[in-house]
Amino acid sequence: MRRYLSRRDFMKLAGLGLGAMAFNPISAYQIDYRWNVFSQPKRLPPFPGSAIIGRVTDPDVPLRNRPTDATESNLISKVGADTLVEWNR
Repeated sequence: MRRYLSRRDFMKLAGLGLGAMAFNPISAYQIDYRWNVFSQPKRLPPFPGSAIIGRVTDPDVPLRNRPTDATESNLISKVGADTLVEWNR
């Protein structure tokens, strides 16, 4: 028996494997529905109703009540990445 697999032998085996998958495809009945990955859509948070909306792209951005010095204690909270923020004036 040969110890190496040539390119030609590899292509033959790959063709046989793909051909077998073409004749016996995975049906929808064989998918395990316990995971609920494809059947249940992900619930999205409510969209803000403001006219001007901003999106936070950096993690842990400090949200302040006024655009003043960072030394003052006007910090409201820290906002995580990919969060929608309403701009109120």
